[in-house]
Amino acid sequence: MPAPYSYHPLKEPGEIRLLYLEPARNRDAILRGSFEHIVLPNNYFTNRYTALSYVWGNSTPAERILLESHEVGITANLGAALRDLRHPTAVHQVWIDALCIDQLNIPERNQQVAFMRHLYSSASSTIIYLGQQSAETEFLLGQVPQRLFSENLSSNNATSKADDVARYLLEKPWFHRVWTFQELVLSRDPWVQCGSLRVRWADLCSFILPMYKTPIGTENVLARMNQVRDALHLQNTDDPDDRCLWKILEYRQGAQATDPRDMIWANMGLHSDHREVEEFVKIDYNKTIREAFIEAGRYVLKNGGLQRALSGKLKSPLRSILPWWVPDWGVSISPGLVHREYEEIKKSKSDRLRLSEQTLVFFSASNSLNVRFLGGILPAPSEYKKLHAAAGSGLEPLSKEWMTAKWVQFTQDLKNPNQNPNQDSPEPIDWDKYRNDWNWSSLQLAYESDKFYIDSYFRLAILSNDSITIVGGNVVVGDSIIRAQESYFYDKGYRHNCNQDTRPHHKRARDMFLDRKHNWDANAHFVIRDVKPDDAIIFDTLGSADKIVDYEHCRLIGSQYTEVKWDALSGDTAVPRREIALH
Repeated sequence: MPAPYSYHPLKEPGEIRLLYLEPARNRDAILRGSFEHIVLPNNYFTNRYTALSYVWGNSTPAERILLESHEVGITANLGAALRDLRHPTAVHQVWIDALCIDQLNIPERNQQVAFMRHLYSSASSTIIYLGQQSAETEFLLGQVPQRLFSENLSSNNATSKADDVARYLLEKPWFHRVWTFQELVLSRDPWVQCGSLRVRWADLCSFILPMYKTPIGTENVLARMNQVRDALHLQNTDDPDDRCLWKILEYRQGAQATDPRDMIWANMGLHSDHREVEEFVKIDYNKTIREAFIEAGRYVLKNGGLQRALSGKLKSPLRSILPWWVPDWGVSISPGLVHREYEEIKKSKSDRLRLSEQTLVFFSASNSLNVRFLGGILPAPSEYKKLHAAAGSGLEPLSKEWMTAKWVQFTQDLKNPNQNPNQDSPEPIDWDKYRNDWNWSSLQLAYESDKFYIDSYFRLAILSNDSITIVGGNVVVGDSIIRAQESYFYDKGYRHNCNQDTRPHHKRARDMFLDRKHNWDANAHFVIRDVKPDDAIIFDTLGSADKIVDYEHCRLIGSQYTEVKWDALSGDTAVPRREIALH
């Protein structure tokens, strides 16, 4: 086995390597090249190089390239890309991550990954290599220039075939890998290439996207990528949050990455909130996966808020090694890698964080309300809308009385005597005893919201103050609902307040009942469950012996999206600034 190629070190800030790919007329000729070092800020657009964006594929070397007479193994996909990029008579200057970064040199890798946005934005062009040529891609890429330069539209048969082939093209792995998004968005002049055929990205989008009035599935990936690219280059976004890292990670959730840490770091060339990100997140491939995600989670808590963090929990295998409040953004990871990460955490003192640094503390100025009774599972909101349609009344109720009547009809099965399995002595639930017109109509409006019923199920619950609300399906009798006025966490000994996003979810309900002083900042309502401090340690710290004292120890079960009537009983008393530690 040949020794690894010996790279000359990168010494100056902004220094990179360019591959000088030697020409060959025969595609099958052996690949040859050499490296040239340049300092990018000193050679802005004087070195016209091409950046390559591609998918590594199987990491086992299947091809080879001679670098200054030293044989280096490369993947099959990279070998094919270089052969299709290679000029027949001229040297081609190319930047390629797999070759131009010393992948075994962690400090260099950290520096070059952090510098990636400059590498792609400074390239004269970027080639998006989607693989070798096929009959389908030859047809599609051939149609793009014909449609561009012809005033006559193609036949219906050609359009139908183009539609099918476009879907085939958009299923290629490049459109779903985490790194490729940044590489496209930052590029000045991106081109899409299959085999030797090449078209401009903008022309491909102009050809494909008009086929779909409402892009869904794979075509929506293309539309969203192009939208973000246009927003960056044309500065045409109306939402200042669009380029915050937490918003980019929300959009990219579910993207594929060989290294889960790249789910975060591969998107750090696009964000505009640099100061906020740098307070917590640092690219360092010596860190464990867990450390990288906890850093990103703290950034999201402080700048996006707890709701943003919770919305990024998508049941990735990473959940078993992450604290409950840390988002995973749906990243895929093999069970073997999770196990190795867990073993590393147990061995590493630096990763065994103190319990206080994995805990959120909520301040609540009100008593918590306990869940006393639970009803059966509510039908999906779509069933309620069917009830509207059957009544011929549309979806715009005009009075509380009308809404109350329909909601009672909708929940009539829950009004029957209902045995509560969580009680030692089951007793029937008389919903009529607790409901009132306002409560019933406000619950109906909340439940009708498209944002409410996402990936769980819900029940009606009677609380300790005799009010009714809707709770998630994983809530049990004895859980509590708190109204958090403030929350904070610790990082490296410093206290950081979480962003409190209190924008109402149900503006329509708020606007209809402005005369009632009810609290609609639903993002501040959470369901919690008491736990012992020792349980919390086992749950989140993987063996750490530290404990928090002088706090009520609870575990967060979920967000509370519907109104809770805190003043239902005149005997309730306020508890000023009660501290609740959530694990």
